[in-house]
Amino acid sequence: DDISAVSSVVFPMLEKAMSFMPTHLPTDIKEVQLVAEEIEIDKVTTEIQLDLVVKRQVPFIGYAILIAGFFALSSVGVALKLQGDGVTPTLKTFWRVSATALFLLPLAINSIRTEGLP
Repeated sequence: DDISAVSSVVFPMLEKAMSFMPTHLPTDIKEVQLVAEEIEIDKVTTEIQLDLVVKRQVPFIGYAILIAGFFALSSVGVALKLQGDGVTPTLKTFWRVSATALFLLPLAINSIRTEGLP
């Protein structure tokens, strides 16, 4: 009880700012901590150093999307080679970009629906 009374007197603006933090964290943030450390400057003076510690971890789906995209883009070149010599490099590039856009479109729509526009 004494600690909370002292901290509310010493850091009222900090406590007010921390109270506005959302309770639901994004998927890559696992933990948020506010660490206070008292540093002695001399025999009379001390300072308090505050550190905001954020523990992040990339969700598994991020790695799965990265690997799937890598193999999808790598195999497009081989598939386009099977089309023969009649297809120009410009058309192959267009097909590659179009296939990537179609593959990523559902993910982009889902992201816009859940998180809004960037």
